[in-house]
Order: sequence, then structure tokens, then C-alpha cells
Amino acid sequence: MKAKHKTCVVAAAAAATGVGVGAGEKMKSVILYPYGPLTGTGCCRMLHAKNLALTSAIYTINMSLLIVLIYSWRINVNMRKAETLEDVYYGVQIAYFAIIGTQMSMIVLSVMLIFGIYKHF
Repeated sequence: MKAKHKTCVVAAAAAATGVGVGAGEKMKSVILYPYGPLTGTGCCRMLHAKNLALTSAIYTINMSLLIVLIYSWRINVNMRKAETLEDVYYGVQIAYFAIIGTQMSMIVLSVMLIFGIYKHF
């Protein structure tokens, strides 16, 4: 572990127990320090927060693109069946466009997350 991370863990443990915490000393958040490996006892013994964040961002982008493609196809199919859908046609189309808009914003936010991860590390 890095020295900063060790001191943060020690400060957090001291703050939790109330031992060695002065009047002006507060527990510092681990978020303020660079992320180190996350250790565990399961099948993945060594994980890194950067890799986990990148994996989740890429997964979100892929799933959002899949959803956009599926709903774009559904909009295209529904345009051909406008007569059979009658009253619900516009409601269904508006709902599909809202879903596509939401997924597009998820793609943009995931790309921003990836840039933020690379800029931070």
C-alpha cells in the first residue's frame, strides 16, 4: 500500500475507535487519495478501482448502444404499422424516443467517465 493510503486507514481506524483523535483532527476520506488495489478473499484476490471503473463504463456504453439499436429498429417497424397501432402509435413512438434519448445521455456520461478516469490516473 502507498504511504498516504496507510496513514488514511490508520486515521480512519483511530477516528472510529476514538483513540488518538485530537480536537482538530477529523477522519479523512479515502476518496481524497489515489485508489490502490482492492484486496479480497474471493476468486478475484486483486482488483484495481481504475480497471473496475473502465470495465463498467465500457459495459454501459455497449449495452446503451444495443438498446439504441433495438429501439431504433422498433421505431422503424412501427412506422410501417401505423394503421394497426392507431391510437397508441404516437405514445409508443414518444416512449421509444425517450428511451433512446436516455441511453444516448448514458453513452455521453460513460465517455466522460472514461476521460475522467484517464485524466485522474
